[in-house]
Amino acid sequence: MNGLGGEHVKVIENFVNPIACLSSANNVLKLITFILLVIIIILSISLYVVSSKNQIVVAINDSLPISLNIIDDSIANLINYKQFVIHFLSCLYNWNPDTFYDQTIKATNLMGNNIRKDYIALATDKAYITNIINYRITNAFQVSRMDEKSVISSNVFKLVVYGTKLRITEFIDRTTEVAIVLTIKTIPATKNNIWGLEVIGIEEGEV
Repeated sequence: MNGLGGEHVKVIENFVNPIACLSSANNVLKLITFILLVIIIILSISLYVVSSKNQIVVAINDSLPISLNIIDDSIANLINYKQFVIHFLSCLYNWNPDTFYDQTIKATNLMGNNIRKDYIALATDKAYITNIINYRITNAFQVSRMDEKSVISSNVFKLVVYGTKLRITEFIDRTTEVAIVLTIKTIPATKNNIWGLEVIGIEEGEV
């Protein structure tokens, strides 16, 4: 009897109460949930503070994604003018007989009124277009380097772009090293020009 009683005591001593285990696990889970909630609140507050300091307000009209009207003028400070220059020169100088008109018109959308009309006239010159088609002329430009901009006034700056100009025809391929001087003006962004920059002067010369 004593032997059986001793074994019974040992069994009771080794018995683990499952309710107590569940209670402990529940307390740990509550603690983890609370910690995660605190972290989320801190991150939300930090995100709000950062976004408030660098707030950009953009109004979007019906013809997305092209047309964006910039409400906050300070967004102009975020525009990378070098990306604008590369995009502009790509439109103006990279074309073939099938894309000449479209590329030139894209470039004119990024020009000031003082030079736009001349390039529109070129893009619609039937004799010039016929010559491009007949001789299968293809034009290309590769930027090699770009000087830092020199400020002319509060909203006008100038810079020099160096690169290689390639013109391919049925009879000859010609490669020319050129320097292109661009005068650029900051403007409010528009439907046709979301960059907030426009070219008001172009000078090209061989180097």
